[in-house]
Amino acid sequence: MKECYRELEQAGISTEGARTIIGTFLYYYLDAAQYSVDECLRYTKAWLNICRRDLLEEYQKAQPRLCEMLM
Repeated sequence: MKECYRELEQAGISTEGARTIIGTFLYYYLDAAQYSVDECLRYTKAWLNICRRDLLEEYQKAQPRLCEMLM
């Protein structure tokens, strides 16, 4: 998992942002409902929009890199 954080940090995402984004994504991805990667990305963005608006801009910057890493 540290590699995922580092990948995002190398893309210009803060350490806190990388950990929060990856942690939120995994929360949905590992859910028993078995959401798809696209759904998890959408839910992660929605959660950040509600709870961590300060990281939403970082998420927008990280999303292409996340897609590359996860698909």
